[in-house]
Amino acid sequence: MGESKQQKLRQSIVYSVVRIAENEGKSNDNNWKASAAAVHHLAHFLHAYTYTMARDMEAFCRHAGRKIITPEDVKLLARRNPGVVEDLTAYIQANCASNEHKGRKRRKTNAVEPTTARTTEGKRDEVDGLVPDGDGVI
Repeated sequence: MGESKQQKLRQSIVYSVVRIAENEGKSNDNNWKASAAAVHHLAHFLHAYTYTMARDMEAFCRHAGRKIITPEDVKLLARRNPGVVEDLTAYIQANCASNEHKGRKRRKTNAVEPTTARTTEGKRDEVDGLVPDGDGVI
């Protein structure tokens, strides 16, 4: 990602953190404010954590032989937090109407065609994938 894109991403994270902090500080009869330093550090943490999560999900996806990150990859991130996994599972079931990634595709196998080889008696035999050496013996 280019430097300007990184900067815009960081700015949008800071903006979102400020808005969330303001809304939470005013809600439920709370009356608190987040300092500018706290917002800056939280935004920096969120940016770094999001980058780490993206790399982890990419690795899970690649390990599964896929090119598309699925909700299952997201659940793998939270695998050590059972409550979060339950919440993610409920959210995925409620909001992902098309679970197109639920079924697994089978990989194509390269089936070996039986070859015909001569036995020591000079007769032709079918041998599964074996190729005779120079004297016709398998």
